[in-house]
Amino acid sequence: RDTTTQRTRSARDMMGTEDVFESETVSEVERGEDGTLWWSRSTKTEAGGRQTVGETTWTGEGYESVTRLGGQEERHRVKTATPVHVDAEAFVGAHVRSGAAVSGARLTLRQADLRAGKVLEVPVEVTGSETVAGEAGPVACTKLRETSPEDGTVTTWWLDAEGVVVRYKVMTTEIRRTTEAAARKRPVKTASFSITTPAYPHLPRIFSAERLLLDLHLQGDPDRPLPEPPASPWSRVLSVTGSDAEGHVLHCELKAYDAPGAKATIPVRDPAFAKDLEPTVLMPCGHPDVKAAAERAIAGETDARRAVERIATFVYTLEKQSPDVAEATAIEILKDRRGDCSEHALLFVALCRAVGIPARRCSGYVCVGDDWGSHAWAEVWTGAWMGVDPTTNDVGTGARYLFFGYSDDPASRPGVVSARARGRMRFVTTRLEEGDDAVDLTDGDSLRRFDVAAGRAVHALAGIDVRGLPEGARVRLNGDGNVQITVPEGTISLRALADQGQRGLEQLQRISDGEPGTFAGQPCVSQSMGTRLHVLVSSRRRIVILDLRARDDADTLRRVAETLLAATFTERPQAPAPPAPAPATPDAPPK
Repeated sequence: RDTTTQRTRSARDMMGTEDVFESETVSEVERGEDGTLWWSRSTKTEAGGRQTVGETTWTGEGYESVTRLGGQEERHRVKTATPVHVDAEAFVGAHVRSGAAVSGARLTLRQADLRAGKVLEVPVEVTGSETVAGEAGPVACTKLRETSPEDGTVTTWWLDAEGVVVRYKVMTTEIRRTTEAAARKRPVKTASFSITTPAYPHLPRIFSAERLLLDLHLQGDPDRPLPEPPASPWSRVLSVTGSDAEGHVLHCELKAYDAPGAKATIPVRDPAFAKDLEPTVLMPCGHPDVKAAAERAIAGETDARRAVERIATFVYTLEKQSPDVAEATAIEILKDRRGDCSEHALLFVALCRAVGIPARRCSGYVCVGDDWGSHAWAEVWTGAWMGVDPTTNDVGTGARYLFFGYSDDPASRPGVVSARARGRMRFVTTRLEEGDDAVDLTDGDSLRRFDVAAGRAVHALAGIDVRGLPEGARVRLNGDGNVQITVPEGTISLRALADQGQRGLEQLQRISDGEPGTFAGQPCVSQSMGTRLHVLVSSRRRIVILDLRARDDADTLRRVAETLLAATFTERPQAPAPPAPAPATPDAPPK
């Protein structure tokens, strides 16, 4: 019987804002001398005394596991005729002590994947002997190489003559044996990692992009193989170039993901969607509080897409602030009314499932114009699968997501892709397509141009298109999405921002005082100050901010601006939507 206490403290940096998470986990394990697992229990304590308790028991026919948190339970079962092993140390330790773990020996470690409900057979090879530096001097060790049959991840173990671990390494994570006194002094500094990286180039029009070509640059790393983002409706890797010495480039294609013509009535009762409707300990969609919140959000709506839009709008209103624990439950999020993208996605999926809309959480990276960042969003079935981002209130997602996997699918391993990629990525977008507009982002001269003879100015990164400029007009096109136009009637300054999903008049009025109306046919709010007019316009999933300074009459300058900027606010012709896929394979996204 072993008892292990593990204390962790880590910091997550998101564009300069640091969130710190602490926990203590006490694990108890009862195992055979051959490393077989008979019983285990772990108790994880986090901020505020919140405890998550997981227990796994051998039943004689397999294992039964139960996870308890906040009065909720989640159960899993694995059938197997014989017990599995705890880990490589417990299993191979007996072979080391008996002298059977000789160089070249190949063993099979059997482990239970509780969430997937299956037993994995993991190959373990004894690669030889190696001396490892220890607290009291060198330690002669047997070295083992364990290879995951699911994703090929290699874990290396060093065991002493008693079969006890001295060193352990998987990718960039390393554990070394030390004294208890030394361990209690560490870490001196909290481990911190950034989850954002600058976008190149900045793309204020990113939310309405229909197709992107992205070069994902990765530094060489001898400890980590290349990440392999899976093909999905959001993204796929077209090719890979480079080397470990020079670095690699994953050439990727990203696409918009929507199904505007699909139809479904809720609740969806088809048993084929059972996995995407089931409750979990984090998403107890049958809990009275969750069901009541979901019913209030949809307000009696039975059309799946319209219900999804209402739930997304409700979740979007959460305060954008991280919780005190690494993973909050849907009940806790509803109570605190705050969260980052993980909480937005989790609550959204839980509310969808509560009213019978199949939904699942997604993980990867997303572009918000200025930055790429680690992100969580969702996929829902409304007669066909489609993307939804409740953090930005996007129902039907643009081409800005690099998909790593499904958070709740045991066969999908987004954490592995992320661990292989984190800290070594640079995102360079090479092409953007929106309707009939295709922009080569590698051609710097074409991104900002002013054709005096044609009376036209274009800021392609922001999607600003000025046409019909009179002779003598002056135009300044800045790199950050700012445009200034000087005409006889006055000066027009405008800036386009990625709008975080705010696409209607109601959302505009939440962020700006002013009179509601339209500008060039699009919803706006405006404030008049004599000969000066300030206007916010919602168009093509951007917010365009205009500052009009008239020489004499602001209304005249406004009419001139609407004429010059008509193309900026015209919706791009859309490519025909593909036919909605039949719901024959609900557990897998369409490829």
